[in-house]
Amino acid sequence: MKLTNLVPMLPVTDIHKSIAFYEQALGFTVQDKYVDEHGHWRWCYMRSGDVELMLTLRGGEIDRAYQRQARGAIIFYFYPDDVAALHAALREKRHPVGDLRVTFYQMKEFELKDPDGHTLWFGQPTTEEPTACG
Repeated sequence: MKLTNLVPMLPVTDIHKSIAFYEQALGFTVQDKYVDEHGHWRWCYMRSGDVELMLTLRGGEIDRAYQRQARGAIIFYFYPDDVAALHAALREKRHPVGDLRVTFYQMKEFELKDPDGHTLWFGQPTTEEPTACG
């Protein structure tokens, strides 16, 4: 047996706000959705290039089926083809991105929080010298 893919499912408080964020900030598009009998969106599957993501309404039936006792800190690490261009584009759109830095482990990266506080990191391998720590 081998694993062939991993698709994170993020619980969100406002699914439409989160969809808009992922569409506008990172170019995701909705591929599939679950709408309840009242017409309310409860879950969606999104894609941007080869990256897949699911959003589920926090407290909804899908979220309740998978709830954990304690929520740990999870970082979603994305590998864009041009991290500096993505950083500039997100800043231009006024998203609160962290500073672009080069790490000791040879990645040029930055951070962004989604509307529900999920931590998103974006990185690209580099041979540049690490950014000086202040």
